[in-house]
Amino acid sequence: MTSISSNDVDLPADTVVNVADIDAEFLPAIHDIVKSIEKDPQDAATKNKEGLEASQKIQDLNKKIDVARDLVKKLPGIDFTKEEQAAQLKALKKQLLLKQELIQKYKKLGDTAVFLSLAQGQNGLDSSQQ
Repeated sequence: MTSISSNDVDLPADTVVNVADIDAEFLPAIHDIVKSIEKDPQDAATKNKEGLEASQKIQDLNKKIDVARDLVKKLPGIDFTKEEQAAQLKALKKQLLLKQELIQKYKKLGDTAVFLSLAQGQNGLDSSQQ
């Protein structure tokens, strides 16, 4: 079983991923890289150290992008085409509409049943009073 690491958490390969689980905050890392590259130290030792730090930040960003890419591939429905997704959405909307209509019918039946039971109860009282 392979696993994918995201934010230092290992996820099994068959785990369903939500969009909220994907860390796609790349801008701060890119900003840090640009800031470290913009620094222009005069001495060679500091310049070398800054270059190594920038290189490490770039590698970290690449790893983060790879993890995000792997997690996006695990999103449910990612393997459907746009047309298939639209058809599935249309079918689900139709199901929802039918279920809402059914609920309304049951509510009406419930109201009718209460009305009929009250009517029967009053008829029972009327016949027992006679």
